[in-house]
Parts: sequence; C-alpha cells; structure tokens
Amino acid sequence: QGSPVSPGGHEGSDDDESTSGSKNRVVSGASSAFLTTKATHGLLNIAAWAVILPLGIMAARYFKHLDPTWFYAHLSLQMTGLGLAIAGVLTGISLENEFGLEVDKHKLLGFVALGLACAQ
Repeated sequence: QGSPVSPGGHEGSDDDESTSGSKNRVVSGASSAFLTTKATHGLLNIAAWAVILPLGIMAARYFKHLDPTWFYAHLSLQMTGLGLAIAGVLTGISLENEFGLEVDKHKLLGFVALGLACAQ
C-alpha cells in the first residue's frame, strides 16, 4: 500500500501539516467539514478543561462563605464542564471515524481524562 500524497502532491512525503505523527486520509485540501469538526473538538475541550471545570473548582474553594450558593455554582459548573468534555470526546470520535485520523495516544489521553473526571 502506497504512502499518502503530501500537500505538494508527491508520494512518500511526510511533511504534511496534518495531525503530527499520524497517517490520515485528510492530507491535502482539508475539507471545510474536517476543519469545522476539528475546531469544534478543540473549542469544546478548551472550554471544558481550561475554563468551566477550573471555575467550578474555584467556586468550591473560595466561595464556601456563600453557603449554599457556592455548592450550586460548583455543581452547575462541574456538570456543564463534564457535558462539554463529553461533547468534545464525541467530536473527537467523529473526527476519527469520518476522516480516518489515527491519534491513538491523544485518544487514550482523552478517554483517561474523561474517565477520571467521571470517577471523581
């Protein structure tokens, strides 16, 4: 089986700008659907892991003097963050299935992080 065609159109080149370290079918002329799904995956996970979930942690840590408001804020933020994280994982699975990405380590990290978040 031949190597994927690089953006320059030459077989065997590994200098494509697609996902680092992965062989995939989306090499040149990435489709609008691919870019939209990839951006959605990234934005959902950034919103969940870098914004909403840390805000939920801060609500529990710094606002306990506002009882019981801190708890409802914490619960609401954590559930929202978990929902966004699940949506992010689902868009990642969609990227893999629809566009043939091979991102095994990235996928494992996502599943482990989501599993730990759910277990907690």
